Amino acid sequence: IYRSSEWAERCFCKVCGTTLFYRLVGKDFYAVSAEAFDDRAGLAMTGQIFVDEKPSYYDFANKTQMLTGAQVFAA
Repeated sequence: IYRSSEWAERCFCKVCGTTLFYRLVGKDFYAVSAEAFDDRAGLAMTGQIFVDEKPSYYDFANKTQMLTGAQVFAA
């Protein structure tokens, strides 16, 4: 687990380096990578966070809930 900022920690596999999750420090919030699961059948992307910080050329085709960084921290 690596403290990547004042507000977040990130966890990586110590064998291969794959991102496993990140969590907000002091909050009960974990964002887990879908790649951390062997069986991803039935998983669906339902939301995007920090959309105010993404590059303008980066966009997913499916429509989801979209939260800015301020909205994430407020929640």
